Order: sequence, then C-alpha cells, then structure tokens
Amino acid sequence: MPTSRTARRRTIRRLTIVAAFVGVLAAVAAVLHTANSIQNDRMLTRARAEGIAAYQQGDLDRAVQHLSLYNARRPGDPE
Repeated sequence: MPTSRTARRRTIRRLTIVAAFVGVLAAVAAVLHTANSIQNDRMLTRARAEGIAAYQQGDLDRAVQHLSLYNARRPGDPE
C-alpha cells in the first residue's frame, strides 16, 4: 500500500498548489479592482471640480463637458 499513500500525498500536494494559485489570483483581482475604483473616484472628483470651476468662470461649454461626465456616472448626486 505504499503506492496508494504516495499517490494520495501527491494529490494533496497538487491540490494545495492549485488552491494557493487560485488564492493568489483572487488577491490580484481584488487589488486590481480596488485600484480601478480609486482611479475612477479620482477621475470623477476631478471632473466635478473642473466643471464647477468652469461654470464659475462662465465657460459653460467646458462646464457641461465635465459635469455631464460626472452626472453620467453619479446620476443620483443632488448637486
């Protein structure tokens, strides 16, 4: 029966490697998703600020351009 134990150990070792690989992939996906969310939030904050600044300067075309991007992504914002 040493062959059966050896095969079982190999199987467990292979499953452990696969599980570790899947865990690393999940962690990388989570980090990439978080980084993308942060980047999108920064872009929207910048678009809103630039839109408001353009509106206050009287440049309505540029204000509409920036604020429409913000409004498309955050339609429920009361401001």
